[in-house]
Formats: sequence, C-alpha cells, structure tokens
Amino acid sequence: MREFTEGVVAPVIEEFWSRDEFPFAIIPKMAEIGIGGVGYQGYGAAGGSWLLNGFVAMELARVDCSVATFWGVHTGLSAGSIYLCGDEAQKQRWLPAMMRFEKIGSFGLTEPLVGSATSGGMLPPAGARAMSGSSTARRSGSAMPPSPTST
Repeated sequence: MREFTEGVVAPVIEEFWSRDEFPFAIIPKMAEIGIGGVGYQGYGAAGGSWLLNGFVAMELARVDCSVATFWGVHTGLSAGSIYLCGDEAQKQRWLPAMMRFEKIGSFGLTEPLVGSATSGGMLPPAGARAMSGSSTARRSGSAMPPSPTST
C-alpha cells in the first residue's frame, strides 16, 4: 500500500491538482494492488477486516484526500450500497467488475428544497439553480427516475 501511495500517487498528484483534474490512470493500479472491496466478502472483493479498510483509507488520505475520497465513494458508498442492499442479481452483475475497478461507482444525493446541499438543509445561494420535488437517485452522473416510494 505504501509503495502505491508513495510511488504512484505522490509523484503525480500535485500536477493533477494544479490542472483541476483527477489522475484516472491510477485506477488500474488500484486494481493491481487489490484494494477493491477491502472488508467485503465474496463477489471478487479483497476481503480482510474493516480495520484493514480503515488503514487503506488512512494511507490513501495521508498522500491525497481526493484519491482517498474516490476510493471511499467507489468501494463504500457505491459498491457498499449494492453489497448491503442489493438483491443477488444486482450483486452478481455489478460487484465483481466494481471490485476489479472495471466499473466505477459513484454517488449523488439530492433532497427536496435544497438540491444537493446535504450539509444540514442549507438553502442554495440566491440565483443558483436548485432541484425541487422528490429525491432522485443518480447513476454515473445521469438521473434515474425516482422510485414509487420516494416522496
């Protein structure tokens, strides 16, 4: 893990930060070191303990918080939601490729009256575009229709 953060991430991250870009070329290298699904069992996940998951997150964040956030959203919020809440067909369809970083998960949240201002109901600034109505699930940046149970 340290070899990855020091040898792959650290040498390039400042250049990407200065261009406001993410170093997508490191994603296949994340797959090579086997950190997809640390803490999860089955479906091609790396396995291990949740303590190990925390150490991976800490080591990534030690070198760059954007890479740590990418990994956390991909393996935690996205793959983790499928792992914990998906049916078996969804798990079989998505998790093996996600654990290999062949499919990249994302997470989006919108709430009625505040759009994506998830920090305690803060209203958007005057003149800003805000979504209104029902919460909407998002997938890879495109909106999915709300479920029949959303309010």
